[in-house]
Amino acid sequence: MTLEEKCSMLSGMDFWHTQPIPRLGMPAVMVSDGPHGLRKQADKRGHAWTFMCSYNKLNGEYASQHKWLLTDLLRKEWGFDGYVMSDWGAVSDRIKGVEAGLDLEMPGSSGERDRAVLQAVQEGRLDEKYVDQAVERILDVNLRYLNHA
Repeated sequence: MTLEEKCSMLSGMDFWHTQPIPRLGMPAVMVSDGPHGLRKQADKRGHAWTFMCSYNKLNGEYASQHKWLLTDLLRKEWGFDGYVMSDWGAVSDRIKGVEAGLDLEMPGSSGERDRAVLQAVQEGRLDEKYVDQAVERILDVNLRYLNHA
C-alpha cells in the first residue's frame, strides 16, 4: 500500500463511508455517528470495535488529539483494540490527532487533510509509524466486520 493510499484511509470518502482502495480490493465501509445509527456495535461480550471521540477538551486538549485519552487510557490501560473515529467535524489538528491515536476523521475533507498528513510524513513532522498503526487498526476492524457479516 502506498503512503498516499494509507493517508487516504485516515478520513472518510464522504459523509458516511470510508475510503475504498479498489486496487487492493478494499471496499468502502459505512460508518455512522450515534444519532444516525447504532450507538454501539459490539460482539456478544459487549466488546466495542470502534470508539468515537468528542468535540470537548479535557485539561485544555481536544479529545481528538489527546494522546493520554486515546492511547494511554483507552488502548493501553483499558485494552481497546479497535479504531477511534472522530465525531463528525470534531477534529481540530489532524496531524496531532494521528499521532495521539485518532484513526479515522469523519466526514471526509475531499482529500485536504489526507494531503496534510502525507506532507507531514514527507517533511518528517509525523512519523509514518502512526499512519501505519491507524491503517492497521481500521483494516483489522473492517476485516472483523466482513468476517462476521
